[in-house]
Amino acid sequence: MNLGFMTKTKKFRENDPKQVMLLPPSLSDWLAADHPSYFVSEVVEGFDLSGIYGRCTELRGYPPYEPRMMVKVWLYGYMMGVRSSRKLERALHEDVGFRVLSGNQQPDHWTLSDFRRRHHQALGDLFGQTVKAAAEAGLVKLKHVAVDGAKVKANASKHRAMSYERMLAEEKRVREDVDRWLEEVEANDRAEDELYGKGSGWRLPPRLATPEKRREFLANWRKELEERTKTGAEKKAEPGAQGPDQLHRPRVEAHEERGQGLHPGLQRPGRGRCRNPCHRGGRPDQPGGRQPAP
Repeated sequence: MNLGFMTKTKKFRENDPKQVMLLPPSLSDWLAADHPSYFVSEVVEGFDLSGIYGRCTELRGYPPYEPRMMVKVWLYGYMMGVRSSRKLERALHEDVGFRVLSGNQQPDHWTLSDFRRRHHQALGDLFGQTVKAAAEAGLVKLKHVAVDGAKVKANASKHRAMSYERMLAEEKRVREDVDRWLEEVEANDRAEDELYGKGSGWRLPPRLATPEKRREFLANWRKELEERTKTGAEKKAEPGAQGPDQLHRPRVEAHEERGQGLHPGLQRPGRGRCRNPCHRGGRPDQPGGRQPAP
């Protein structure tokens, strides 16, 4: 790529998706050769990203992530229906397709969000081109892209004729869907910033971030649980401790002193009198009392 328009060469972090690793031997071994992430990678490799590279002019500070890699993961995130920077950050840790595209690098959600906001227009153009390329290639995985509840309808046949007017209308609709998705991601990022602050929203809190801290927390939790269980058992064993039946006994005795028995249908004392007027439980000589069977 010719970047002669820049007076000085911007330094980026090294990024080699084909780098050799111990297990597995290389990133390309993580996925089958026909995985759709490879199509996204090869499409982006053919893009002219001079507009994005041209805005990376700051030579100070720590080297940023490679822009082409960032475009790949955002584009694949769009294809897979990822709708926030935090969800994309998590996918870069957990999803093999994203890890292959990023060369096993994991930008945080702030970096991902800043890149998207800074290159909003360029990303929209590139995403629209990729959707059309996927449609013409007839990819089943990518031919329907979910955007804000709608579907980008792709033409799965290379040979199907399309009029010029229809092609323009389809391109316009695809771009509108891409813009809606970018707006939705922005809204979700702002909402999650309010909810999680600087946190990722999916990582463990700092007090549980390391194995040592988790072991300490679980040991203390088990100790407290044992103490609560022991205290509860001691209270039950104390002299004069009242069980459930004893707690209801005074009400039963007062009920019996008034000459009122308990209806046989009551499951246990203390639940009140039967609501059936024929079962008041009074003496036979009292109004409303149950009369003996002849």
